[in-house]
Parts: sequence; C-alpha cells; structure tokens
Amino acid sequence: MSDRMKQSATDLEPTPESTAYELATSVAKHMAGPARWTAKKRTLDEDGRRYAELTRAGDGAEIGVAVGGYRKEGRVTFRAHWPKYKDGQTFTPRSYPEITCSTARDPKALARELERRLLPDFDPAYQAALDEIRTSDARAAEAWRAAERIAEAIAAEPPREPRHRQHTNGAAVELRGGPSKVYGLKVHPAYTDTPLLVSFEVHYVDEETALQVLALLADQGDGAP
Repeated sequence: MSDRMKQSATDLEPTPESTAYELATSVAKHMAGPARWTAKKRTLDEDGRRYAELTRAGDGAEIGVAVGGYRKEGRVTFRAHWPKYKDGQTFTPRSYPEITCSTARDPKALARELERRLLPDFDPAYQAALDEIRTSDARAAEAWRAAERIAEAIAAEPPREPRHRQHTNGAAVELRGGPSKVYGLKVHPAYTDTPLLVSFEVHYVDEETALQVLALLADQGDGAP
C-alpha cells in the first residue's frame, strides 16, 4: 500500500471520542460564577468513559454527563441531578431538565451552553428541592424526638431505625411495647397543613377506662384527622 493510500485509510478511521470524565473536567474549568465546579466519575461507569458528574461547591448541585448512547453518537448529554433526603431517597421532581451538545464543541462553549440552556431552569428548581428536603428532614427529626419522649414516658421500646433503609422520609415512627392494651402506636411527622400527630388503638379495656379515654378525646374537639 502506498503512503498516500495509507494516509487516506488513516483519515477514514474514527477519532477517539472524549470520555465523559474528560469532558466534565474540561467544562468545569470554564464554568462561570463564584462557586467552583468539579468533575467526578460515576460509580456505574468507573472508568469514566460514558458517565461522569459535574458538582458545584457550596450547594452540592450535580449535573450528569453522558457521552454517546442510543442515537446519540458524537453527542454529550448534560442532565440535572437532584439532592437526597437524610434517609437516602432522591428528591423526585416533576421534570428532569437536560440538554445535548456535540462532543466536538470546545469545552468553553459547552460551559456557556450549560449556563444559557440548563442552569436558568435548574438553579431555582434545585433550590426549591433543597428547601423542601430540609423542611421534611427537620419534621422527621421532630417526630423522632417526640417518639423518644413518648417511649420514655410509657416505658416502651425506644424507636429503632428500619432494618432495610428504603423510603422512610415522611413515614410515621413506630413504637413497640408500653401499655399492654395499646396497639399500633405511631408518631406522624408534621405536614404543610397538619401538626405532628400521634395515632394508636386501644383494645379491650373496661367501660370506666373507655369512658375516661373517650371523654378526654371529646374535650380535645375534632381537631385534625
């Protein structure tokens, strides 16, 4: 094969595509604003070829970086990621803003595209998510403390963390033990329109005790359900 043919064959070979981590690292250097952005590899793609993340210092905002994919050859997708509650569950938004760009674009241009097309929608939505998470976590902590006080007052078992840490945010705190005729004792976190509430069932008590309990509840009025 002549040198010219070899050169032509070389020209036809595809140029190795930048990895997601390489792109994220380059873009991070050009992001404007006082907060610094850094790049990291995603655990589901430890070599950083397909997936990476951009993380903003201060508020922890994250943008997923994905290179290629189905019908996205030569493209990079920047997708908004969301914060997590204290129990590990990720906030669920109404939408997942994202943009796609050519991987051949200059990193500085990619940074400008992020600032122009993604961050204006993502920033306020992310802040609202953080506010909701902080409020929810605070209410969950308040319910936990109330459960501890109740447990001590009635000699019940202290509340325990769930064995399997699935979604527990906003769930009631259950108590075990205590009076033998009390069942299903739970402390429910406050919500937007309701305060912290306690629920339980009373089984098989004598008439006098039942009347005392019912009279006490009647004095409280209907209240919140």
